[in-house]
This record gives sequence, C-alpha cells and structure tokens, in this order.
Amino acid sequence: MKKKQVNISKSGFGDLLEESVFSLPYYQRRYSWQEKNWRDFIESLTNLINDDEEEKTNNSIKFFGNIILQRQSDDDDEYYIIDGQQRLISTSLFFLVVYEILDDDKNGEEWEKRSIREEIKNYLLTTKQEIRINLNNPEDAEDYRHLLKSSFELTNAKGKEESERVKTLISKAKDFVQETIVNELIGEGHSVIKLYKAAKKLYFAVVTLTGNEDEIIQEMFMSLNSTGLNLSISDLLKSLLIKNRNKLKADEVQKIWDEEIIKVITDNSEGTNINSEMNRFLLDFLLGKIWT
Repeated sequence: MKKKQVNISKSGFGDLLEESVFSLPYYQRRYSWQEKNWRDFIESLTNLINDDEEEKTNNSIKFFGNIILQRQSDDDDEYYIIDGQQRLISTSLFFLVVYEILDDDKNGEEWEKRSIREEIKNYLLTTKQEIRINLNNPEDAEDYRHLLKSSFELTNAKGKEESERVKTLISKAKDFVQETIVNELIGEGHSVIKLYKAAKKLYFAVVTLTGNEDEIIQEMFMSLNSTGLNLSISDLLKSLLIKNRNKLKADEVQKIWDEEIIKVITDNSEGTNINSEMNRFLLDFLLGKIWT
C-alpha cells in the first residue's frame, strides 16, 4: 500500500495559486458566501490597513483559515480543494474586482497599477490563459468563467451567451464587493491599492494530501466545519449518498442529484433556496411516513 503523505505549510493566496490548477470534488457545496461573510472579509482588510498605519509598519498579517488540498498526481501541480473553497473563490472574486476598478484609485502610480494587474492575472489564470480554479457546479462554473472571460478578454474560454447565463451567487457577490468598495470604502478615503496589499497579507494554513484515498477524503469533508458555514442537510445527504454508492461512480451520483433530485424539489435555478426547499421536502416526507 502506498504510504499517504501529508504536508503542512503557510501560504498567501498568490503563492498558493501560482503554478497550480485547482478543481472542486463532486461532493463540495455550491458557492454560498452571503453579505455578512463579505462584510467580515472587507472589515478584516480595513483593520489590517489601520493596524499598519497606527503602528507605522507594513508587517501586519492575518490568519484566514485552513485550506486542505489533495494532489491529483505526483507528476503535476493539479489539486482538489477538499476544504476552503469558499475562501479561495471569494478571494479570487475580490482580486477580480480590484483588477477592474484600479483606475478609480487616484493616488496610485500607473506603473504600480500595471504591476498589480499583471499579478492578479497570474493568480487567476495560467500561462495558457486557462482558469486556475475550476468549479464543479455547472451554473457556478459558467458564471465564474463568464466573469473572468469578461475581465481578462479571454478568447479561448468557451461559454454560453450572456442572455443564456444564470446569474448565481458568484456574480452577485462580485457586484456587491464592487459596489461596497466604490460607494463606501473609496468614498471614505480608502485606497484600492492598500486594500489589495492588505488582501495579500491574508494567509492560509495549507494541508496537502498526496494519494487517492477517496474514502478518507470523503470522511474528512463530512467532519469539517472550519469555514464558518455549517454543512446543510442537503450537503450532508448528498455526501452520504455518494459515500454509500454501490456500483455507480461518484460523478454519476452527482448527476442524478443535480438533475433528478434538486430540480424536482426546487425550481430555483440559482440555488439560493435549495437548502430551505430540501428541509421542507424532507419534513413533508418524514411526516408522510409517520402517518402512513
């Protein structure tokens, strides 16, 4: 049996993403950050800026949680994100907003803005102009791809036409962050460049697993609760179905879940009320079992 290896390191967002490509496993939830999560994130950045200004230093850093990765192969730098995908996606959206609104910062030098844009592009895209973070849900993936395609003017990113695209929490989150920075933070005198530099001071504790121990990974996912977003009944039920599958492959269970369960229980294509609809369905189902 191949010995399982575990590596632990400390890394910022840029160092983590550069030279690597990431995918979300089939059992991961959809993107689900709400306004409160984003306000906490932005407050962390402004606090870092204030700490540096008060102490007249540039050394403040902030722990931003755990990232657990599974390396897909010893021969490449492709990883599955086992835990921490909400933070990684959110940080990428923040950097995407910075990329788009840098010109609104009247205090920065043009050479510095060009340098920041180049850094952000390297964080989010490979040298072949491919997206580094690949999402598992088709609608989330399409929405995320559209945002990057639009910002970076990608010509090799396939996708649906704008009229066919479903606007998920991902694009709604980006809109909220952009409006908050432009209408609130810049209006209060905050610099976009300083916000960017503060975000670069966020660091993760990164745990990297080498090997293909699917059952161990699945158990780990079901026990994790470090993101601040508890697993919903819907998340747990899907994970249990995948874990206890017989002859079906995991991606086949995922397809059945998306197309034959979720779409039947809820007609909300954006996924924002899936958990409440699932809870209601299960309650009705259990009550029906009790009284029959």
